[in-house]
Amino acid sequence: MTRADSVAQASSGRQSGLLHLAATSGAVLMQRGPFISLYHPRSPGVVIITTITSLTEFGPTMNARFPAAAPLDRVAELVAVHRDRPGALLPLLHDIQDALGYVPAAAVETIAGALNLSRAEVHGVLTYYHHFRTEPTGGVVVQVCRAEACRACGSEALFEHAQQVLARPGTPSCHLESVYCLGLCASSPAMMVGDKLHARMTPEKFDRVIAAQGATA
Repeated sequence: MTRADSVAQASSGRQSGLLHLAATSGAVLMQRGPFISLYHPRSPGVVIITTITSLTEFGPTMNARFPAAAPLDRVAELVAVHRDRPGALLPLLHDIQDALGYVPAAAVETIAGALNLSRAEVHGVLTYYHHFRTEPTGGVVVQVCRAEACRACGSEALFEHAQQVLARPGTPSCHLESVYCLGLCASSPAMMVGDKLHARMTPEKFDRVIAAQGATA
């Protein structure tokens, strides 16, 4: 199925036409802002089908069946922002992870092509820095600093406490990671929960911070 065929079949924006197109072509319908877009596994781009304010106009079944966005769609948007900037790779990887919580492994080829790099170069940077993840974390990211200054002030005991607390049933879903400097060496031990820094942590403070995650979930 070509892009022109897709647009021709779906231009009416009617529910039956869109559902039939997705079902028969192996495509996926996505909503981005006021647009409904067609993603096809054998098509490298996105086809804008129609401008409908919300998929709810097609009923709850449509909303439940088709996700609101695709990670690689967001990657493509960020690549377009960075592709002509010098030294774009690291800022681009940071922006992708900030937006999605991870850098999809499937995005390596797209990034490499846009920045005129080899896939090996992009993969090398992505795997060299521990900050970057290639899989979703499945919960709030909790980072405990285990560098020298924090270690001297008890971060190892704090990390062990964190492991025990986060393994308990009923604890808010969190993903625990070790990091090696959060820039709060004078206020050790430090940790980051999501994008918020916490200084001079103790096991008791840790418990309160994690309990607050459950209250705001």
